[in-house]
Amino acid sequence: MNTKMIIRLLVLFILLFGIFNSKPVFALQAGDVVPAQGPYGIKVGQIAPDLILPELSEQDSNLDFKAGKPTIIISLHTGEYMNKLQEFQKVYDTYKDKVRFFIITSGDRQEVEKTYKKNNVTIPVIIDSTIHFIRKYNGSVPSMMITNGEGKIVYNNLIHVEMNSFMQYIDKLVFGEEPLPGMKFAPDAREVPKVPQLMKLGTVLTKENFKDLDDNDFEVDYHSEPTVLFFWKDFSSPDTLEREMPIIEKLYMENRGKINFYTIVSARKKDFVIRTLAEHHCTVPTLFDTGTALGYTYSFPAIVVVDGQGILRFRPRTIDAVSLQKIIDESLVPYKALPEPKDASEWAQRGNLFLEKQDYLEAVDAYSQCLALDATFYTAFVSRGDAYEKMLRSKNAYDDYTAAIELKPREVSNYYKRAAVAREMRQFSQMVADYSKIIEMNPKETKAYLYRGNYYLENGQAELAIADYTTAIKVNSREAEAFIKRGDSYLSMQRYVEAIADYNTASRLNPPDTRSYTGRGIAYLRQGQNSRAINEYSAAIAIKPEPSSYYLRSIAYYRQGKSDLTLSDLGKFIELTPQESLGYYQRGIVHHLRQEEAEAVKDFTVAMQILPRDGKIAFALAQSLEKNQEQDKALAAYKVALEYLPEYKKEQVAKAKSRIDGDWNSYPEWME
Repeated sequence: MNTKMIIRLLVLFILLFGIFNSKPVFALQAGDVVPAQGPYGIKVGQIAPDLILPELSEQDSNLDFKAGKPTIIISLHTGEYMNKLQEFQKVYDTYKDKVRFFIITSGDRQEVEKTYKKNNVTIPVIIDSTIHFIRKYNGSVPSMMITNGEGKIVYNNLIHVEMNSFMQYIDKLVFGEEPLPGMKFAPDAREVPKVPQLMKLGTVLTKENFKDLDDNDFEVDYHSEPTVLFFWKDFSSPDTLEREMPIIEKLYMENRGKINFYTIVSARKKDFVIRTLAEHHCTVPTLFDTGTALGYTYSFPAIVVVDGQGILRFRPRTIDAVSLQKIIDESLVPYKALPEPKDASEWAQRGNLFLEKQDYLEAVDAYSQCLALDATFYTAFVSRGDAYEKMLRSKNAYDDYTAAIELKPREVSNYYKRAAVAREMRQFSQMVADYSKIIEMNPKETKAYLYRGNYYLENGQAELAIADYTTAIKVNSREAEAFIKRGDSYLSMQRYVEAIADYNTASRLNPPDTRSYTGRGIAYLRQGQNSRAINEYSAAIAIKPEPSSYYLRSIAYYRQGKSDLTLSDLGKFIELTPQESLGYYQRGIVHHLRQEEAEAVKDFTVAMQILPRDGKIAFALAQSLEKNQEQDKALAAYKVALEYLPEYKKEQVAKAKSRIDGDWNSYPEWME
């Protein structure tokens, strides 16, 4: 789990005592009733404010939700969920005279028109280039919002609904009948598109045609120097870019002149690509894919190395400077083909070789050749499943582990593996069934109790989780993890004495695990025992100075009125997570409370640079600028805040509007 996720989970843990008391969306099973209200956006029961956005024709569309007809708005990214959209198209064809349907997307106008025309989608499309609808109305993508004829929101949640129940819902909606029936959850069933045949290692290439950033043809000649291709689907993963771009740039600078380097991007968004490259100081020549990328790799980002004779030599899964430099050096050595396997066993051995090298695509091919010769080759199913799992192809991995289980039904390791990919596929019943089967075969399998308990805890079933953790403890009384997780379960139920007792046992069994200390600290913090909470976080920091411990300790110091120590801990938190807006925002709040508005302005400004579309941060910055007598800058910040504040923040919206209208006397108090 990355740092950002840990931070968010811990903060939520403190603020939301009842977080485990409702069933989260991710735990829905096929056929479950989807809650009418999602976690974000305008609440069901409210009247939807009018929406003015341009249609594909570039004419503004004024959506008056009180126009007399129910309105259904599907919000999604262009090109995604096309199978689901085809289902909605059929419903639209049936009900378009009775209900207003719209698709809202933030994509490029020409791309949107081309994509939906190609897929015969005739539902009216509205372009939301500033993601106004997401921010103001429903807060997530993909999603669906439904209003009745009077403009009252009756549904604001997922698009993943079963179509028969959806049409029954519309029938009731059209006739104004209440209560409206629940719509059933239908998991995403997008088909895996047919992909081109993957080129095998050893394939001889001559050239490849791409496009440069100005959309001109660009030919890469493989019969010169070795060529390294870095394939990206797009640049949408900041963490991956931050980690891998510096490595790519370093290798390019060290090897240019003897090796050709190219970054190949599938998404043709010139300005965005140029900006991203500049932000990461990347000077590697960049080209646009012309549809050939899937012949080289099925996963992104990916690396492909072609030697000077045009032979496809390497396709490593992971990027690190040392191993990649080694591969580049090896590409300068003449190619020596592997001998052709003679039987299933030799194909399996070849698969093992590629699996060890993390070349999962070649491993899958070798294991598939093995199984074509011997459909009962048990280890080939297991290993191919492992390769698929590494490639994030969960359905393929699931099928292979199932085949392995059929061949050896008493081998528990395959149940663990299948349960893991079932979780990735949101097949939670199957995951629980696999853990239960392991327990049935071996009641002393501690890990199965732990994993099943973890699911129950995440799913808000703390009592069932406690039962599993308790059994795990009976099987192995020295299993510190079981005590920690049972402590977390008690904590979620506000049973603090029992939670602290379990954390105490866990810390005795495994003193270096800081979760015992932070868990105890949260229990003390919730009970108002700030000094004891501080002691716990300090102990955790002494073992391992994690950002979350500093942040949590800052809360305890703040409650004690020790603002200097609060600022010190927030400073450490920021030092460890400089790209996280939370620390700057909270430190800005503390500076404001200390009437240090100039310092508050600095922190809110940095937070805005990290999250420029966060209405809460913009509003705080505007207020501090106002307090600091910087009215012009405050006015600009209030305008940004008004653009991005959610509608339910009525007082903040009113204050921002009053300032924009020239009223600087109303609402003198600070608002969060």
